[in-house]
Amino acid sequence: MNGQGLILITRPAEDAQEYARELQNLGHKTFIEPMLEIVPANFSLPDLAGYRGLIFTSANAVRIFSESSSERGIEVYCVGQNTYEQARKSGYGNIYNANGSAVQIVPLILNRVGTDTGQFLHIRGEDVARPVDEMFAGSGVKVETLVVYKAEKVKALSNLCIKKLRDGEISAVTFFSKRTAESFLFQIGANDLGGALMSIKALCISQAVLECVRTRKWGDTYAASQPDRQGMLNLITQVCGSGE
Repeated sequence: MNGQGLILITRPAEDAQEYARELQNLGHKTFIEPMLEIVPANFSLPDLAGYRGLIFTSANAVRIFSESSSERGIEVYCVGQNTYEQARKSGYGNIYNANGSAVQIVPLILNRVGTDTGQFLHIRGEDVARPVDEMFAGSGVKVETLVVYKAEKVKALSNLCIKKLRDGEISAVTFFSKRTAESFLFQIGANDLGGALMSIKALCISQAVLECVRTRKWGDTYAASQPDRQGMLNLITQVCGSGE
C-alpha cells in the first residue's frame, strides 16, 4: 500500500465498489462515500420491435433497463468501456462501443447504419449534460428517449467521512460527473470542511467537472485526458503514483 493517504471515491455505491477494487489492485487505499443515489424511475417498457437499436450512456441505465426487458438480440450502442462491460454482463450480444463520450456515439451509429437510418431508443438517467437526440439533429436518425433512473444527491456525509476529511486522511477525491462534484461541494460547505480541501487533490473526468470543482480551493486539481474510466485510472497513476 502507498503512504499517500486515501483516495475518496464518490461514485454511486455499486460503481464505487468495482472501482475501489481496481484501485486496490493497483496498491491504493480507498474510501467510498457515494455522493449520488441511483433510484429507478417509473417507466413503461416500450415495444422494442420498432427500434433499430438501443443507446446507453451509463452502466446504471443498462443495469436497470435490462432487469425489466428480456430482449437481448437488439443492437446496443454504448458510450464507453464501463457501459459496454455492463451490457455484456447483462446478456446483450450485439454491442458497439463508442470508447469515450456521448458525442462519439453519433459517428459510430452513422457509420454503422449508413442510409438505413431507422429509429433508436436512448435509455438514460434523468440528468444528462446534453440529450443524445439533439446530437443527431439533421442526420436523418430519429432518437427517442426513455428515462429509467434518477441520480439523487445524498442528504449528508457519513460521520466517518467527515472525520477522515478533518483528520487529513484523504489525499485525493475522484469525480466522475459534474452532478457528483456539486453534491460533494454542497456537503463540504454544509459541514464547514472547506479548509480540509487545501491539502487534497481533485481528480476529474472532464474539463467541465474540473471547472465545477474549482469553485473551491484545493491542494491541486486535474482533469483526465480522456473522459472515461480508463482515463481516470491513468490520471490517478499520474498524480498519485502506482500505489506501490
